[in-house]
Amino acid sequence: MGDSQDTDVRLKMLELLYAEFRDRHDHFWNLFFRASAAVLFLEVLPFVYVNNVAVVKLGWYFPLAASAIAVAAFTILVAEYARVKWASEYIGEIRDKIGFAQPRARPTHLEAIRIGPYVYYTFLILSIAMSLVAFNLLLAK
Repeated sequence: MGDSQDTDVRLKMLELLYAEFRDRHDHFWNLFFRASAAVLFLEVLPFVYVNNVAVVKLGWYFPLAASAIAVAAFTILVAEYARVKWASEYIGEIRDKIGFAQPRARPTHLEAIRIGPYVYYTFLILSIAMSLVAFNLLLAK
């Protein structure tokens, strides 16, 4: 009787942790794409509105703002990745305790999703590189 109740509790924990993992995973990618869009918008803005005097005069502020957004998003993405990783590892521990550790023919939805540190480091490096290129192009005008 005790093992059955323990397994039921672990299955409920597994269900709740998977919901947490799914929400954190969605939040990570949502933040990633929104920050990428904001950085790209700020990088392109001075080149799109070349006839607008205010944008041309203050155009070099936009790459700086894009860099600031990139650094802020990077720190948030690092923290969110830690939460996603914790939920994923804890789900693995509970699955092992229940006995779901046997190999499968194809990976489950949870095992197929991979987020690594390379995602947010790539975001930061590319965002800063784009800012430097835009800044140099604006200075050359």
